[in-house]
Amino acid sequence: MKRVFRLFREKGGLLRALDLWGWYEELDVIRQREVKKYYSLKVVKDLSFPYRAEHFDSGEVKTSYTKRTFIATLAQTALLEGDFEVAEWLYTEALKLEG
Repeated sequence: MKRVFRLFREKGGLLRALDLWGWYEELDVIRQREVKKYYSLKVVKDLSFPYRAEHFDSGEVKTSYTKRTFIATLAQTALLEGDFEVAEWLYTEALKLEG
């Protein structure tokens, strides 16, 4: 599980690769925890997520995700877990993002 959260901090991590790090840091602590929670749940349920992105360490990240699709994927995970409030918030956030 430690590796999952490390992706939030790494130079070539998915949030940075998608230019979402600033968005994430601007969230309040509770919302940050929700993002981490559904990110880790998605990783546990789908071991290939987010490892479609290659070369994290080199900073040359190739990913099939856009900002919107990444956040919407987390929203879908929240929805499937029955957390409708967080799912709605994440979908709304995804719609606000460009790309």
